Amino acid sequence: MNGRTIVEAWQADPTPLSDIPKAALWGLMLEDDGRVRKSSSHGVRWRGGDYLGAWMAGQAGRPVRSWHMPHHDHEI
Repeated sequence: MNGRTIVEAWQADPTPLSDIPKAALWGLMLEDDGRVRKSSSHGVRWRGGDYLGAWMAGQAGRPVRSWHMPHHDHEI
């Protein structure tokens, strides 16, 4: 830091900043437990619940990965 405060170092950094749309930020906060699951006619089983999306119609048996937001089990 060469004797500078964090704010001084931040302000002296020439790296350009980019604004990221809120919709894109949501995807960066998702976690994956690393398991591959198989979809069924009931959707995807995760933490004792079945999750079903419109895109899953006719996709039974397809391997899928479940991404979720920590502490928000209502949606994957």
